[in-house]
Amino acid sequence: MLLRQQQALIVEDMDVMRKILVEQLRKMGFGQVYQAENGRRALELLEEVSIDIVLMDWNMPNGSGTDLLKAIRSQEKWQYLPVMIVTANTHRNMIQEAIKYGVVDIIAKPFTTKTLQDRVLQVLQDEPQILSFAPAESLSAPSMTELSIEASNERVKNTVLVVDDTADNLAVMVGLLKDTYKILVAKDGQTALNLCQSANAPDIVLLDIMMPDMDGYQVLNALRCRIPS
Repeated sequence: MLLRQQQALIVEDMDVMRKILVEQLRKMGFGQVYQAENGRRALELLEEVSIDIVLMDWNMPNGSGTDLLKAIRSQEKWQYLPVMIVTANTHRNMIQEAIKYGVVDIIAKPFTTKTLQDRVLQVLQDEPQILSFAPAESLSAPSMTELSIEASNERVKNTVLVVDDTADNLAVMVGLLKDTYKILVAKDGQTALNLCQSANAPDIVLLDIMMPDMDGYQVLNALRCRIPS
């Protein structure tokens, strides 16, 4: 793949951030990087030129990320156009909505140049890969809300359990890890323990310390006590 033959589109309403993204992609070697300050202009550019990848913000005036994604996926010629979300909004509802309309990656702001470049290259080099969002396998407690978030590509092998009672923190960790791992999410210590004792136990646990009811230290002690000698 020759980057100088690739054309990217940046959709971002903040002028400074848009220029940063454009400059970073140009340094990577993209042949052309187009800019749009809103969804309407983005759709105009998509009609005018051949775009290989779209990087778009989620919260924009004059049309949200949902509106733009709907418009893109409504056209057969753009059904498989790689779309990456670059946003500070990593709430669970946003992630679900983005995945619903076939984004290939979600990068949380702030991010490093290396992170952006690595993720863009991965999207362009790998086979088309749409994110999926599905309930984790049913466990004994009916009220559990843990989620399994993974790429549809079968090459994903290792499982990471992220334990945190704050939804925003969970979303950020999912965004950082989902490219390489299958992700399990637990919002409390007891759910984490149940997942660790299930048939599909994680390979590693990322554990928050400050949580209600059962803090991280208590979860760790409980896990250590239950490991067979």
